[in-house]
Amino acid sequence: MLLEEIMKGSLDLVILTKEVPSI
Repeated sequence: MLLEEIMKGSLDLVILTKEVPSI
């Protein structure tokens, strides 16, 4: 469902922000 996709996307964003703190 959309909620699952959003949660997965948010997790990816969190990982990206952790890897690149400059963002």
